[in-house]
Amino acid sequence: MFDDERIEPLLNRELDLASLTREELRCATISDPLIVYLPLPSIGYTNMHIDICSDLIDASWVAETLAGYAETAEAENEYLRETHTKRIKLTLHGIKSGILDVLADGISGRASHGATP
Repeated sequence: MFDDERIEPLLNRELDLASLTREELRCATISDPLIVYLPLPSIGYTNMHIDICSDLIDASWVAETLAGYAETAEAENEYLRETHTKRIKLTLHGIKSGILDVLADGISGRASHGATP
């Protein structure tokens, strides 16, 4: 199916856009509620305000767009001690069709900033 590797379908309650690949997303079955983690890789690692602003703008766009495909959305800031990074935890209830396309756009946004898709 994908270059001699078979990726098993996933029942996803949590998706981390920092590490999710297009192949994994293609095979994903989304559950309700859905938790999406939006990375903020520059926060705590750079002194460049433009990098921090870019992370926040990207995360805001993805969160607002995903919220349009759910009945309700809640956002929380999270700090991961083991990696000393921050991310946004977005919890979506009442998932609507089309959300996988928005998640794919979120991955594309991450790829445009140097991360591997």
